[in-house]
Amino acid sequence: PGVNDGEDYDICLTAMKDCGFNDEQIDGVWRLVAGCLHLVNLDFKEIDKDTCELNDGGGLIPKTADQWKVESGVLSAELITTTMQTRDGPVTKKLNKTKAFDVRDSLIKANYDALFGWEVDAINATTDSGTG
Repeated sequence: PGVNDGEDYDICLTAMKDCGFNDEQIDGVWRLVAGCLHLVNLDFKEIDKDTCELNDGGGLIPKTADQWKVESGVLSAELITTTMQTRDGPVTKKLNKTKAFDVRDSLIKANYDALFGWEVDAINATTDSGTG
């Protein structure tokens, strides 16, 4: 007795359609989840105590960027740098390995949180009888 992923997928797909999600919305849900699943496997290589670089031998950044429809270079930069606004203009600073993992995990969490909130709102709108 193993898990039947195909059957579980069909159940989930039917449930989303029953809740009023259209094909584009369903595709967006799967893209967001797929991107998160790729990104959670991304590792960082410590250069020194203050900086790191992506350790992306598996091509996870391009896969995530493709799913999320963003530029790979922008996603990469956002994961290993932070930009602060100063009176003299923006200053970009590289992140250490620990902070890069925090950024990665926060990005994944924020995406899942936004997805869950959107799904709840969409389901509530579908099931709202208008009686208060």
